[in-house]
Amino acid sequence: MREYDEVVAENDRLSEQVALQEGAAVSAAASVRLAQELLALNGLPTLAGINSVTAQVIGETPTNFSQTVEINQGANAGIKVGMPVLNAAGLIGKVTEVFADRSLVMLISDPDYALSVKVVTKSSRTPVTLPPLPTEDAPTVDSVLDSAQTSSTSSTSTTTTTILGFTPSATTVPDAVIAGAGTNITVPVASQLAVRETGILEGRGPGSKPVVRFLDISTRADAIEVGAPIVSAGGSRSLAPPDVVIGIVSRVVERLGTAGPVLEVELVADLSNLSFLRVLLYQPITEAGR
Repeated sequence: MREYDEVVAENDRLSEQVALQEGAAVSAAASVRLAQELLALNGLPTLAGINSVTAQVIGETPTNFSQTVEINQGANAGIKVGMPVLNAAGLIGKVTEVFADRSLVMLISDPDYALSVKVVTKSSRTPVTLPPLPTEDAPTVDSVLDSAQTSSTSSTSTTTTTILGFTPSATTVPDAVIAGAGTNITVPVASQLAVRETGILEGRGPGSKPVVRFLDISTRADAIEVGAPIVSAGGSRSLAPPDVVIGIVSRVVERLGTAGPVLEVELVADLSNLSFLRVLLYQPITEAGR
């Protein structure tokens, strides 16, 4: 019986050691992941010289009833209501309540969240065809060289400039200019360059993608393609400085009548897995005094 008790005790001891090792392995893996997230966050470029505060998410995760998270930095770190919050991927929300050493952050998915954004639309390019040279007037290489020789001999003096480290190479010209051949050249004019459509991004709650509704109802759905980047528009009344990454267009929904299209947005930030965040010390005019 004593041997049996010793075996049971040894088994319990070994089981406890295995549990401790498993716990240590999980803890180490979590520490590595958190360290990687923190490094990625610190690697973000500074936005127009705006100072920021790094914070860690504490407390409960977002629920179906509350799309907010709590962070471990507050007024003592200079955080104020309305300041935008990012993770290593992009914008995740804004500060809504501030205490001495903690703050609450409303996520971008919250139905009460709205932000002015820009959508980079696709550009169109129209090929322009140059008219062909008339056959009888087509210049030859010899005539071009003779013309250049004549103009150079009429010059009274010649100045040669030598550039150190540079050796001129021979110029190769074609044997003949082919007449009657047109050339297609793509010319990007101002109206053909990428355009930034402006709209309002609105959260729709957990499990639903945010949407963008356009301020200009004349915006055409065919001018916007899936995968187009969406960034903050900026401006004195915006909740975030310009060009903060938000996501990409995942679907374009056309509406009847004169209303412009609605865009579904795939956020670049994973709101269900937030650890380290960065609060930009940027307070919009609309949030000042809170």
